[in-house]
Amino acid sequence: MDLDEKITPIHGNIVVVDDKQKEKTSHGIILPETRMPDQVITGIVLSVSPTILDNGTLLEPEVAIGDKVLYRFVAGQTFQVNKEGCASRVVSPADILGKIVG
Repeated sequence: MDLDEKITPIHGNIVVVDDKQKEKTSHGIILPETRMPDQVITGIVLSVSPTILDNGTLLEPEVAIGDKVLYRFVAGQTFQVNKEGCASRVVSPADILGKIVG
């Protein structure tokens, strides 16, 4: 079972997996990123959580599981890199710049 399946975000956070594989050496060592902090990347939404406002109102997220999204390279906290070299991370809704349609 992947760690992705065990993470349920709370407080409006979103779990996203990068949709681009990291570069690896022939021995399987994942090479570090060479992107600048202001660059953006794309990923697939794995899990979402609604936000509960102070008055108890439930604010539904603007993204859904399976959506392809654009977000900041430095967004969130990476918690797993799978065997394909794709990083999973928990990001806040403010880090999602938009959905990619089509």
